[in-house]
Amino acid sequence: MMVSKSIISKLIFIILSCLILINKGYSFNEKYNPQKVNDSSDKYFSIFIYLEKEFLNNHMKARGESFTSEKRSRYQKEVKLAYGRIMKNRKESDNIPIGNITHQEFIKIKKEAMLNSGIPYEGWLFKDVFEVLSIDKKNKIIGKLLNSFSNKSLNGESALFASIWLDMKEEAAQSASIKQQQSQAWLEKMRKIPLVITLEETINETEKLFNEFTY
Repeated sequence: MMVSKSIISKLIFIILSCLILINKGYSFNEKYNPQKVNDSSDKYFSIFIYLEKEFLNNHMKARGESFTSEKRSRYQKEVKLAYGRIMKNRKESDNIPIGNITHQEFIKIKKEAMLNSGIPYEGWLFKDVFEVLSIDKKNKIIGKLLNSFSNKSLNGESALFASIWLDMKEEAAQSASIKQQQSQAWLEKMRKIPLVITLEETINETEKLFNEFTY
């Protein structure tokens, strides 16, 4: 029996809260403290900003390149410009509430920003996720991600990470297909990130204990 997503999301939230409190672990050392990871002075730790940077760093290292501060600054600027173009080109007939964006728009913004910054699109954390999961799940991911960023909700990000992680694991366990291969490759890339290693080990131990008590 699998542990529910809600239990796993709460577990992730507790783990991250404890790591922040004691200021220990790879994700919270001097190199990756909350302030530097999020480029902010409020010291809110965002799971996805951290994961996005680590995922891209690992991808570029494998190519013999590096995600320099210059490229990072250029990328942040290009994201804002791409977002502005999306909003400008919208029509009333699109019937999209102000402040909301669809998964197609989100992908376009990221793709244009990365291309214009000389950053490989294949190094984007959500590329394979959005190519594998359903349209409904994609739009839910965007909504929950932006809502968590807006409210600085570690709990919201924990729940979203648990949902994406379990959905990608489920896809990876399916019969052979392009999506199944993409899911497996994404999981392997994620497992090279120190924080993900810690989270997965804890999740696996929890599932093991949960199964022992339910049989």
